[in-house]
Amino acid sequence: MLLGLWVSSSNADQSVHFDKIWAEASAQIYPIEKEALFSESKRQELRTLAQNAESPKELAAILNPFLLSLGVSHTYLYQDHDPNYYMLRSLFTTQDLASPKLYHLGMQLEYSNDSYSVRTVLDGYPAARAGLRRGDRLLQVNGKAFHPFDSFNPPQKQIELTYLRGNRESKVRVKSVFESPHMSFWKATQSSVQLLSVDGKKIGYIHLWSGTNEKFLETLKAAVLKKFRDTDGLILDLRDGFGGAWWDYLDPFFADSSAYFKPTMVTKAGKGEEQAPPKRKNFSYYDKPMVVIINEGVRSGKEALAYQFKKTKRAKLIGSPTAGAFAMGKGVFTDEKENYLLYLSTGEILLDGTKIEGYPIQPDIYVQFPLDRSSSSDPQFEKASEVLMQAIVRHESLEEG
Repeated sequence: MLLGLWVSSSNADQSVHFDKIWAEASAQIYPIEKEALFSESKRQELRTLAQNAESPKELAAILNPFLLSLGVSHTYLYQDHDPNYYMLRSLFTTQDLASPKLYHLGMQLEYSNDSYSVRTVLDGYPAARAGLRRGDRLLQVNGKAFHPFDSFNPPQKQIELTYLRGNRESKVRVKSVFESPHMSFWKATQSSVQLLSVDGKKIGYIHLWSGTNEKFLETLKAAVLKKFRDTDGLILDLRDGFGGAWWDYLDPFFADSSAYFKPTMVTKAGKGEEQAPPKRKNFSYYDKPMVVIINEGVRSGKEALAYQFKKTKRAKLIGSPTAGAFAMGKGVFTDEKENYLLYLSTGEILLDGTKIEGYPIQPDIYVQFPLDRSSSSDPQFEKASEVLMQAIVRHESLEEG
């Protein structure tokens, strides 16, 4: 069963929802200077529009342009026709990796110019098996305009997906899965684990799609400390997915926690409290060469990992700048039986006193992977492999010397 599908709603209901959302957002938004943007004139303008809304989906379309204009990450109104709503319900409401579920193909999308493009596909999921790839524009499902939720929910007996790759329109038959997106990210992390052979060298590869549940950490440790134990080097792919990772995710790569970042939690009142990582030695850790792939989809806790690898020079960062999305996001209306969830910036985290919100982590080696066209190759992965091979050769030369 889908969690909280909207059945019926009156215009009056949307005015009530608008008032609740506006009150919570204006009272809790960080940084405090953003409060001034919640003016009475803006409230009246948006409330007038909300009175004509007939569903949370329409209400979100009214409120989200304003919330995005605040220029703060982790601030958006999600409703139950948005796949990300189900991910956040898993985090804040059910706190269960397996629920709530929806029908989907296992991909993340980018919406621009009135259409959806594939940003990434999850390892082992229908979109990947169907050969969809970054940059493909999704046009229709069964002859109707594509929508990331409505095209698959309720489920279709047959799914014919029409997409545009370059100037060529193609069709592919796919079968959706009924699964929590949170669970899908974990299974994709498991499916991503590979042992590769490059020029006679053994390379480990894992795509950490998220760090929002202990299962992701267990998978990472099992791959790095067991399966990759005898490899010559490894590639850690942090691209896309969700955030959530923290100090524990560094343990497989460092001898101890002495050099870990120290976060400062800054509240709306402007008070900052620095935290120190727990002191510990990691008696089992990976000490061979490694590289880390990043892009604009790396956000929140996974940006902290990228920051740490760059700060310590433990690994070179390959790809494009991260999202610079490092606010403290709070789920609002998580315990209510509403068909929306407000994700709201209520604070900020500094790393070693460094501001990350609005200041993306920059790669050591910049490699473009444009979203405005489809490519049969992954230039960021290819560069990462090349750089890793060079690092392996240097490492072996030092050991021999």
